[in-house]
Amino acid sequence: MNFELSIIVPERSLYQDMANLVRKVDRRIIKVDYLSVFFLENQPQMKSLSISMEFQSPEKTLDSQEVKELQDRVIEKLADSGYPLR
Repeated sequence: MNFELSIIVPERSLYQDMANLVRKVDRRIIKVDYLSVFFLENQPQMKSLSISMEFQSPEKTLDSQEVKELQDRVIEKLADSGYPLR
């Protein structure tokens, strides 16, 4: 299952830092990729970072509830770390 999101981060933030945060959420997050970045006109010290994740279980096919839980946990981890959804 693929999941994409965009978050607001300080201008000097690195993609790798966000990817490391996401990977720590759950072992079923098997891939995190950079998609794009753009600078926000109304927030000059911030940028929007878009990333893609792949969820997969080695034991079984993930059902929709498990995927939703993973998505929510990723969003919560990022928000708790100061990186809200765009």
